Amino acid sequence: MVPSLAAALRDARATSAFPGAADPIFATSVGTPLDSHSLRARLRRAGRRAGTPWATPHVFRHSLATELVDCGYDTSIVAKVLGHRSEAFTRRVYVHAREAPRFDELDRDAQQKGSPQA
Repeated sequence: MVPSLAAALRDARATSAFPGAADPIFATSVGTPLDSHSLRARLRRAGRRAGTPWATPHVFRHSLATELVDCGYDTSIVAKVLGHRSEAFTRRVYVHAREAPRFDELDRDAQQKGSPQA
């Protein structure tokens, strides 16, 4: 595990409602481990409230693959990160051509124009 991730996980646990060493770092509201079903349900509710009902964990996987390639990572590395055996599959199914500006580009453009951010 990279040190920055370990530090982020320690910080998450320290600020959690369930900070014990035996408690899950990612917990439900009652302290049980957050599993894929409860994560999808939370994301679905948050997406509806944010006006992005299309946001799913799988969409984020595709976005991660595309972002890594855009940042210069080789497709073979991206395939390994995603757990794919085939680099060709990753390239064909998960890596998408950029059709819109990246979020960091939009943020940078807004800051250059003097638009208030967060």
